[in-house]
Amino acid sequence: IKQALLTKRKKFEMDTKASIKTTSETIEHIWKTQQEQRQNLHLKYSQQFLTLFREWNIDMRKAQEQEEKLAVGISLGFNIDLFI
Repeated sequence: IKQALLTKRKKFEMDTKASIKTTSETIEHIWKTQQEQRQNLHLKYSQQFLTLFREWNIDMRKAQEQEEKLAVGISLGFNIDLFI
């Protein structure tokens, strides 16, 4: 009986170690996969933000150019009105 219990105990220990190893490998795989997904998401977000920022910068330059043209036009119009 003692030998049978020892054998069962050894089998239980081996099964437990195998289960823990499998679980650890699964968790490690999930962790790596999620880390890759987070990196990809961060990269996509950064690219979208950079594109948006560039477009905003272009729009701001256009608005400044229009503002300058308008200021010059108003100034010229004002000067022409003075001579009339």
